[in-house]
Amino acid sequence: MEVSVVIGMIAAVAMAASAAEDVSVPVRPGCSGRGVPFWNAHAAFFRYAPSFDFKAVPKAVRYRFSLKGGGAGESFEADSPEAPLSPVWKRMANAQWTVVCEGIGADGAVVGKAGERSFVKTAPYAGGCAPAARPYREAARRIYEYMTSLPAMKTLVETGVPEQNYQHNAYPSKTHAAHIKAMLGWAKADPQNRDKAMRFARASGEYLLSQLEPADAPLAFWPPTYGRKPLEYDTRTDGGKMRESMVGNDPAGAARYRGQVMSLYPADVGSQFVALAEATGEKKYLEAARGIGETYLRIRRADGTWALKYWLATGEVQCPNPLVPTRPMAFFERLAEATGDERWRKAADECFAWLENGPLADWNWDGQFEDIEPRPPYQDLTEHNAIETMLHLLGRRADDPAACRQARELLRWSEDQFVFWEAPCRAEEKVPCAGSGRPFAPGKWHYPSVFEQYSCYIAIDASASKMIAAYLAMHGAEGNPLDLAKARALADAITQMQEPSGRVPTFWAEKDNWLSGVRYDWLNCMASCAAALLELAAVSIE
Repeated sequence: MEVSVVIGMIAAVAMAASAAEDVSVPVRPGCSGRGVPFWNAHAAFFRYAPSFDFKAVPKAVRYRFSLKGGGAGESFEADSPEAPLSPVWKRMANAQWTVVCEGIGADGAVVGKAGERSFVKTAPYAGGCAPAARPYREAARRIYEYMTSLPAMKTLVETGVPEQNYQHNAYPSKTHAAHIKAMLGWAKADPQNRDKAMRFARASGEYLLSQLEPADAPLAFWPPTYGRKPLEYDTRTDGGKMRESMVGNDPAGAARYRGQVMSLYPADVGSQFVALAEATGEKKYLEAARGIGETYLRIRRADGTWALKYWLATGEVQCPNPLVPTRPMAFFERLAEATGDERWRKAADECFAWLENGPLADWNWDGQFEDIEPRPPYQDLTEHNAIETMLHLLGRRADDPAACRQARELLRWSEDQFVFWEAPCRAEEKVPCAGSGRPFAPGKWHYPSVFEQYSCYIAIDASASKMIAAYLAMHGAEGNPLDLAKARALADAITQMQEPSGRVPTFWAEKDNWLSGVRYDWLNCMASCAAALLELAAVSIE
């Protein structure tokens, strides 16, 4: 049977599954009576029927929900002001809506207003996305070759000093841990380029070893999140004059937070040290990883996680917001596998226990990014740590139906808030942006795409790759063809955004968006696209 015929059959099955997907089932609805908090106070877009934190009205015996939007109106009644909009959701157009909830007394009269919300109902996956511009393996190869052609990576290999004109070298842990991961992935996928890839991986590994805190420091063996000193620049050609958000060649955030360490990034470095030790056989990387892990265990809070930020020099807490410990959890898992030391498995299990009592209970999937100021609960939600939790669930408990149900809920929530299969409103409309309430410009992004977090509600390539991994994991656990179809649609979008050079832009912006001309790509994001493409190529017909 021809490949095109097989792909057509797969698409037909996926479309049938898409038609059967029930968008009227709410995602993790709140319930004040059971102490389940509402996560969506700052949300502006919903794929699946939401419920809202509307308040009970004295003397009300039932509640009327009146909705207006999309040139139409809908209404229904329910026993609770917290009832989801499920009874009318399927009839509602994908458009901007306002819902008013009123309490109705025993005599049928309105006795008070329970609440009001405006939001946008977004379109479910319906197929019809543009096909891949090239095979997934070919697209991944182009990404790796493009990355290693850039001074941002070549300079370190050639001189031992990071490229000073690449602004994201101001985030050494994030950037160089990602370089290692990317190059080890390339070495495995493309044996002909293994030697080259390993040179690049070792260069970032050696640089990170040189940046670790001393063994007797308060945060022993931890690497800096922000550069220990500013990137060098020529005032005549470089620096802040190019962009208002720059300080010299450093992003403003890196300059502002210098001296702080965000507690998720030592785990990223530690994970890649373990991977380098396995790839090279060199024990120094594993010893450094152990040192990073020991510091995690020593400074862990009584509640089982860590503060989000510390002062690197003193170990004092800089920001008391709790770390969502998905990355330390993954790091401890790797240490356990590499060393056989069950302490690390226990540490990973303790991270998951915190997640069960934390965001898996209150659903505060807090955005924790090195260039974004920490926010109060629910103001900066992100799919990233939710999906990392989902991947852990399926990796450890894929044969547990309860774990699969929980993973599915995490996936549905992530799609609900961050995946846009098409523009969520007309170009002339102005709707509030999630989290901030700023006007949302629907025509300025490529679709389908995945947005990153409420504080950066922007189409980002790494967010698409994270969702590809999530859909593939769910497909592996349950075999639903719709999950595979969604993964393919986002992978196809990556190939469409890819330029002939191999570059995949970080920001999936259309030409009228100021970000469309920005070239300061995050190479860690580009590398995650390559990894997602290779993962999909391994399980999917191209």
